Amino acid sequence: GKNKVITQSDSVKNYENAFKECIEVADYFVFNVSSPNTPNLRDLQNVEFIANLFKMARDYTNKPLYVKISPDMPRDDMFEVIESARKSGASGVIATNTSVDYSLLPNAKESGGISGRAIAGLCNDVFADIAREFFGKMTLIASGGIYDANEAYARLRMGASLLQVYTGLIYQGPSFAKELNDGILTLMQNDGFSHISEVIGVDAGKPRAKTSARKPSVKKPTDSNLATTAHTTTKRAVSRRAPSKKTATKGGMSKRVDSQTSTKSTPKVAPKPRTPRAKKSAHSKPTNEA
Repeated sequence: GKNKVITQSDSVKNYENAFKECIEVADYFVFNVSSPNTPNLRDLQNVEFIANLFKMARDYTNKPLYVKISPDMPRDDMFEVIESARKSGASGVIATNTSVDYSLLPNAKESGGISGRAIAGLCNDVFADIAREFFGKMTLIASGGIYDANEAYARLRMGASLLQVYTGLIYQGPSFAKELNDGILTLMQNDGFSHISEVIGVDAGKPRAKTSARKPSVKKPTDSNLATTAHTTTKRAVSRRAPSKKTATKGGMSKRVDSQTSTKSTPKVAPKPRTPRAKKSAHSKPTNEA
């Protein structure tokens, strides 16, 4: 994306200068015209500018070129911009960037863009609509609100060839990518797919119920919360896995007593009155009394 100090009229030249510096070191290029953090950047999401931008880039390289779009655009305008990019040499579209719909997150500060789980519903709906229009015509990359394998798998089924994650990586750590891959493989096997190519686009074009745009906010856990969670989890694990014990009973037999059974939670039953026993003879064998 262009720098905030660059005037709108000089935007294509600014993109060009940065683009030329990266041509030899990148495998593909993304033109970001949708970040809400750069003043007026989203104004560049128009048919004319996008056409000029991709024609410029195509003069320099045959490497893949992508446009990253906002989820907040009216659908008709969005489709026109994507089509302009496609006709001007774009290889695909990345859907989507962050959102400035602050109603999606309770108590959100009205600056910057909302990302993560809060925009999952919005990004799902936008991506599904884009896939209905452009799947099979250009490469689709899904981004925004991908926080677990189920969400990632749904986007692949809609038509995504690639996925982008960031917020999930921040909150779930470096192992997040492996967890997504492992989860996707499990879901594929459950659905009878043997290769990822069989998954991509299997749901593209199918009618899809709109998901709720409002999602619960995800707060970063504090150290105290993590400690409490770990302590509770450990207690539950010990409780579940506690071994049973053997106790002696009359006649030398043994019975198993579940260590999870609490004497506090079991109501006490008054003992039955004992029946007087006959005296044992001197020759009778002793028994093991519990």
